[in-house]
Amino acid sequence: MAVEKFKWPVQNSGQAATTTDSVRTVSFSDGYDQVSGNGINSASITVEMIHFGRRAVIDDVEAFLRAHIIKAFIIKPPGAPLGLYRVVPSSITRADNGKIYSTLNFSIKNANGVYA
Repeated sequence: MAVEKFKWPVQNSGQAATTTDSVRTVSFSDGYDQVSGNGINSASITVEMIHFGRRAVIDDVEAFLRAHIIKAFIIKPPGAPLGLYRVVPSSITRADNGKIYSTLNFSIKNANGVYA
């Protein structure tokens, strides 16, 4: 099965891409801390993005995003590297701007090792 690519233009929501590191720490009585990464992909990147456009296009973008909450897709988000990402659950919000245009806000998170 081919991995789909996000093909619409997006903007960063004004927030920087957030990197979260997952580490394990053990503290000893002499003040020594032992720290290691939690797995081979211990960092995750989350990016908040905006797509503004006509409602018909927004409908297509929203359908794509809802289909990719559990399925990875390829995108080069602003401020983050090209890679595989999934939509963060419950992060899609839509606001209508008049009769023709809408704004779609959503967050994506990198999907290490997930190809379908």
